[in-house]
Amino acid sequence: QTMPTISKLQELLTEGGQCVWVAPSGGRDRPVVEEDGSKEFQISSFDTKSVEMFRLIAQKAGKEAKKAGGDNPPTTHFFPVAMLTRKLVPPPDTTDSTVGEKRSAKRGSVGLSFGPEDEQRA
Repeated sequence: QTMPTISKLQELLTEGGQCVWVAPSGGRDRPVVEEDGSKEFQISSFDTKSVEMFRLIAQKAGKEAKKAGGDNPPTTHFFPVAMLTRKLVPPPDTTDSTVGEKRSAKRGSVGLSFGPEDEQRA
């Protein structure tokens, strides 16, 4: 399941002109139930190995584009993005790896924040 996704990502980066969002920390943060029964969200830890994997995929995509005859292969830019959507589409309390995890959409605010570009080139 992962390899076809990585191949598609490399294909998109080789073409250039794409905007791709990935969640290297695994995506949605899960609530932790406190002793008093309240739920507190914990931010997923940042997985630097995943980011480096994306950097390697981008490097390979640049080489593939060059090999295909592109004099000016696309450059991949990396920007950190933080999203807050738990009020709109709250995550389930537990992680379920089966397909068809139940999700419900509600009304709620969302937050989106872009950080400065990671200047370390792919």
